[in-house]
Amino acid sequence: MNLGSDEATALRLLEAEPGWRATQRSAPPARRHSVKYQSGLFVQIELDDSEAVEAIEVWYPHHGGPQLTLHHLPLFGLTAKEARAQLPREGSPIIEDGNGFIMRGYELGLTVEDGRIAAVLIGVRGYYDFLDDV
Repeated sequence: MNLGSDEATALRLLEAEPGWRATQRSAPPARRHSVKYQSGLFVQIELDDSEAVEAIEVWYPHHGGPQLTLHHLPLFGLTAKEARAQLPREGSPIIEDGNGFIMRGYELGLTVEDGRIAAVLIGVRGYYDFLDDV
């Protein structure tokens, strides 16, 4: 699935993965779908006004499972300190956001729980533009 995919294509691809067990759609106006897998992996897609995928968020199952990488750096399980030290920063300053941090140049958000990266969100260009007003 890619950012910009239409809703039906995104759901079809997510539900075709082995271990898929449930999908839930949020009530309007949120326009989100949450998909859970037997491994404990949790994926959420957020749709824009045209029903295209504008963000994909993946939560790591606490007992292990698939890994996400950025420039060959495995993200899940890293401590926040390790992630901040090892993530590439060219053109992408790190912004603290309370629950983790955001790398606007990559349109990437990392959620930290118990000091470790627990979720990764990637959005379309401009996804974090709301930070301009903060």
